[in-house]
This record gives sequence, structure tokens and C-alpha cells, in this order.
Amino acid sequence: KENVFLCDILVSDDSVTGVIIIEDAKYKVLVSNRIVISTGGIGQIYRRTTNPTGATGDGVAAAIRAGAKTKNMEFVQFHPTGLYKSNEDESERAFLISEAVRGEGGILRNIHGDPFMEGKHPMKDLAPRDIVTRIIAKEMAKTNSEYVFVDITVKSSEFLIKRFPTIYAECKNNGIDMSKDWIPVCPVQHYFMGGLETDLNGMTSIQGLYATGEASCTGVHGANRLASNSLLECLVYGRRCAEHINKNNNKKPFKHYYIKPLVDDNKSLDLKYTKKKIKEIMTEKGGIIRREKALREAVEEMTKILNEISVLNLDTVYSIEVFNMATIAKIILESALSRKENVGAHFRADED
Repeated sequence: KENVFLCDILVSDDSVTGVIIIEDAKYKVLVSNRIVISTGGIGQIYRRTTNPTGATGDGVAAAIRAGAKTKNMEFVQFHPTGLYKSNEDESERAFLISEAVRGEGGILRNIHGDPFMEGKHPMKDLAPRDIVTRIIAKEMAKTNSEYVFVDITVKSSEFLIKRFPTIYAECKNNGIDMSKDWIPVCPVQHYFMGGLETDLNGMTSIQGLYATGEASCTGVHGANRLASNSLLECLVYGRRCAEHINKNNNKKPFKHYYIKPLVDDNKSLDLKYTKKKIKEIMTEKGGIIRREKALREAVEEMTKILNEISVLNLDTVYSIEVFNMATIAKIILESALSRKENVGAHFRADED
């Protein structure tokens, strides 16, 4: 079904019995003993992300409330070079300037025009993405800037149009000629390796509740997903979920029930401000480079936000989304605080 929002998962005796959804401005209960969560990532809890607007972790948060176990929630991947826009809407999906641009000779420069990857890594501008991301973040902090540049002006417009037609067109739409202008870029949240812990059949810790794709943590990505492995994971585990359901389905009749229409009476809290605050906290304290003091502060701040939201009558999709964002954010922060060693996309710099 299109335009349906998942609110909560119903559980009885450690097994799923259905879901509560919002459709046509009404609550509905869908009764089922087999449910698959494939609701994507959590990118919208950060200020800039390649994830779509709806990636607020709703499926993961609903499963957590139902009692499902999570795993590796601290493993959040950032892409080093998202196209920077000064007037960007924070919920807008960031556009990626592919690492292949640097592969074709693109050079990273700071706002003063200085190349800064020399001496930072043997591969310079072609270093692994998590390393490049951290170096860019440090360079931005050092120069007090919100972006750096990718310089690919060594290539002609003819070459760039043929090699990077989509990137060339997007830059052109933003007033940038790749063959003449440096491209402003900044790190953006890209992929979530953590999520709902599943077994080899895609089932979570709750009987009958499955998870696939970015909402799941199957373990195949480790601490830092590689390239298109996420697409393969969706294919493999989507199929495994289906096969397991078909072999173990007792085929109870599918029913749904209507509940009360929604009423928006949450005027006591500015949820737009709260959403913005969540994004700021996660970006500044739970993002690319993490420090113990900042993480502890962030956990306290997110706990306060959660307490403020949890007493509201959550009767709108927007309010539930913000509640889900705070729920996911707090768990990521706590997980990042617990894991002290640097591994994959998780980087602690407590000595700073």
C-alpha cells in the first residue's frame, strides 16, 4: 500500500500479531502473524543525508518498542563528498559527487584553494571513504567552513559530460560548470550498517517479525559497508524472508480494523524545532568524529527530548516521526559511547 505510515507493531507472547498504521488520516490495525520490516535507513536524524525524507527510522523504532533486539547501532556511514548547497532544506536528499570523480583526477581543496590530502594518506585523494570523510571534517573545522571543493577542471566539458552525465547536469542546474568551477562538497550521512538484529532467515528476536535491507543488521556489512553490497543483501535476505515465511506460515486469515481518526492537539511543543535540534545534536556530537564528553552530553540532551515528546498525544505522522528520530538517535549515541575502539565508520577521538 502506498501512503501508509507504520505506527507500532503488536506483539502477544513474544510473537507478532499485527501492526497499527495510519492511512487516510485514520488509525487502522492490520492483523498478521508474519511481518517484514523493510523501511530503509535513519539518515534524516542527521543534518545532511543521501536518504529520502521518509528515512526517519520508523520501522526500526516501532520494532524496538515491540521488544526487538538491535545490533551495531553505532555504525553509521558518511560519504565524503555530497554537493553542498547554502540554501539547502535540511530534509532534502543530498546529491552525491561520486568518488569516481576523484578517480578521474579530481583534487580536494579547502576554501583557500589549497590541496590538503597530501601527507594525510598514501593514496591521497583516493584514500578510503571513511578516512577521506574524517580528513574533510577536520579541514572544515580548521578553516571554519561548511565545505571544501573537488577540482576536476583538468578535464574538458566533453569528457565530463560523457563520463559523468548526471553529476554534470546536477552541477549545471546549481550554476556550477565542472570543467571550469570547483565543486563545493561536504560529508553527508549515507548508509546505516546497524539496525534490527536478524538470523540467517531475516527473522528478528520476535517470532514472526522479519527485517530486510537497511532496517536490518544481518552482519554482512561489518562496521563499514562496501559499495553495492547493500543491494545484494536486499536480494538475498528478501528471498530468505519470503522462503522462510512460505515454509512456516499457518495461513491465518488477514484482517484489518479501523480506529479513531487523527486529531492534532500537540500544540505544547514545537516539533519542527525539536526535529532540527535532533539533527544538530547528531551531526555535531554523534556524527563523523565522536568524543566521549560530547557523546555523554548528547545522550542527556536526547533523553530530555524523548521525555518531552513521550508525554504528548502523538496523533500525527509528523509527531511520531520526530519521536522515532529521537528514539533511534539516543540508541546510536549510547552505542557509540559504549564502543571505545575505532572500527570502520565508528571513530572516537577522545584524546582530542
